[in-house]
Amino acid sequence: MDLGLHGKACIVTGASRGIGLETARRLAAEGAHVLLVGRDAGTLAAAARETGGTAFAADVTAAGAEAGIVAPARRRSAASTCSSTTRGPRSPGRSTS
Repeated sequence: MDLGLHGKACIVTGASRGIGLETARRLAAEGAHVLLVGRDAGTLAAAARETGGTAFAADVTAAGAEAGIVAPARRRSAASTCSSTTRGPRSPGRSTS
């Protein structure tokens, strides 16, 4: 299937496992440059090696995280960026604000 993503930069959060990792795999298979974002740097690095993407360890709930996440994707493909947000359940005691 050709989704027209070849050469586009795509950001996938929650990309170290589960739905996020599968999303990263499929985007990479379509020829997208994938920036895999997640909190676990070790697992994320393995996922990036598997998909040929770039790992970026970050907590997307942290203030200002979005600037650090979006900048690398824009450098790859300023005109064409897509995103996919996936994540599992919150850790106990983590605030949603």
